[in-house]
Amino acid sequence: IKYVWFADDTFTLSRERLEEFCDELSDLRRERDFVWFCEAHPGLIAKWPEIIRRMVDSGLARMQIGIETGSARLIELYRKQTDLAEIEKVVCACRDAGLAQLCGNIIIGGAYETAETLDETWSFIDRLLCSAPGMLDISFTLFTPYPGAAITEHPDEFGIEIADRAGVTSTGDFPVSRTKELDIYDISSARFKFAKKLVGRMKELLEEGRVPHELIMSHYRLSQQYNISSVWHRAVYSKNHFLDRTCSLLTGSSAEKMGALEGSQINDWRPLRVFSLCNAVAWREMVPEISRYVLSPLEYQLILHCSGKLKFGEILDRVYPMFTKFFDAFDDFKSKASEVLSDFDKKNWIVFTKY
Repeated sequence: IKYVWFADDTFTLSRERLEEFCDELSDLRRERDFVWFCEAHPGLIAKWPEIIRRMVDSGLARMQIGIETGSARLIELYRKQTDLAEIEKVVCACRDAGLAQLCGNIIIGGAYETAETLDETWSFIDRLLCSAPGMLDISFTLFTPYPGAAITEHPDEFGIEIADRAGVTSTGDFPVSRTKELDIYDISSARFKFAKKLVGRMKELLEEGRVPHELIMSHYRLSQQYNISSVWHRAVYSKNHFLDRTCSLLTGSSAEKMGALEGSQINDWRPLRVFSLCNAVAWREMVPEISRYVLSPLEYQLILHCSGKLKFGEILDRVYPMFTKFFDAFDDFKSKASEVLSDFDKKNWIVFTKY
């Protein structure tokens, strides 16, 4: 067993019990390699956010909280016993405690849903994503009229009209109810647009460099070692070929990023490009480009020699004679070449291998 799932919405009800649980899990993890998941109520965790660090230290890899909506009015109507401020506090506390993955669910088409409340929800989601880029996983579900629930028995009191009470037209992938303002197709369209906007915003945060590299790597380690998937990993990281290949190599081998190598140590490591040169390089009027970035002659020669067969020092010795007239001394060339490879490293074009 590598991943333990505590599917209990009262798991965080008692702080004392939770602390004891964490202590016991820490003891178990000294003998066995596993991580764990739990559900948490944001209203409770917000009272003692320092407990999150203890949970993370005892192996918590992924936690789920109910967000439901970004409308202050609706969250009060849902009687969630929390509010938007507490939810945001918990998200920031999880980020500060080093939690790898926090997931929150949003209900689309719930009680009294309107175009305005949907806008409020998206604004709240965006704020949370920007507060914890790379950590917060958002999922969207449609309102489901569970048997026996007050909203199912008296939907008119919640501004809901149930069109398919038996749910024969849906497996959770299509609305079975409408609100006073939104019909079934409005709700279906809203869920589609939210999912698309979410991935687009996540990609923007990644491209802006706001997602910490170590957090990205934690998602790859959790996926490879414990088979734990995240929206960030599935929908964003894995779709970026250079990033995906780089992180896969760093996770599955002894490869390193350039920044992890100290001083002259780098001379004995072998730069390895993470892509096929034939597939990645486009030639426009005999000028090489990678992802529309135009390579200088020096950059091209350096990426050409980053085959993993030569040590960095050997590459310098091999390429320097081609550019001697542009540099006063070898040390000047080495400094420039190091700068170029550092840029390659930031672009996730290369990793360094020892052998």
